Amino acid sequence: MDLPTEAQWEYAARSGGRPLRHATNNGELEPGRNISSANGSAWSLDGDSRELPEPPGRYQPSPIGLYDMSGNVAEWVNDYYHADYYQNSARTNPVGPAAGKAVTVGPGLKGPERVMRGGDYHGQIINSSTVSRRVVPESSVPLSGGFRCASI
Repeated sequence: MDLPTEAQWEYAARSGGRPLRHATNNGELEPGRNISSANGSAWSLDGDSRELPEPPGRYQPSPIGLYDMSGNVAEWVNDYYHADYYQNSARTNPVGPAAGKAVTVGPGLKGPERVMRGGDYHGQIINSSTVSRRVVPESSVPLSGGFRCASI
């Protein structure tokens, strides 16, 4: 078991590579039906007012049976972040950069930048698309983050 690579995460979020905008049961955002109704309008520019993410599995799964990949918690992937990595990587199943740029988060706290995917309940719901990426220092885990294991 491991974290999925960014490419594996996106392939799963797109239900096997389909051209879906969001990782929901139908590729769309429908508050109260396939994402939290606390998000209000699917195009809301604000996050919602919840203190915690929704319990797992509250809404319908994606066509391949995965739950909660859009708009609940941003999910860590195994990849380090490099802005131009995908311009120079393999086109099929890229594995991500070997290392990430170290950034200082606070006094004595430094770590490489990693990628999170899927958006979270505190962020703009449009950032929950299957192609949105979030760059986060490894040593600065957001409270609205989580992870999904992948069998390798």
